[in-house]
Amino acid sequence: MNRLFNRLFLAATLVVLLLFVALWQWLQLNHEFSRNQIQQSLHRELADHMAHINPLLSQGITSDAALKEAFHDFMLLGTKL
Repeated sequence: MNRLFNRLFLAATLVVLLLFVALWQWLQLNHEFSRNQIQQSLHRELADHMAHINPLLSQGITSDAALKEAFHDFMLLGTKL
């Protein structure tokens, strides 16, 4: 009887630990997904503004020169990214 109780206790403990690990992983993934969504929504306005003020970016050209020019313009204006 004691041996059966030990096996049941061990099995229940393992199941609970696996559930906690699965819950922890799900919460971590959910947090990372939410953080990425927030960052993308914040940077969308910046990207629209950069494309609006830079003719190369507004044409869809994302060359190094176009990006350097856009960031230089923001630096001159004192805009924080």
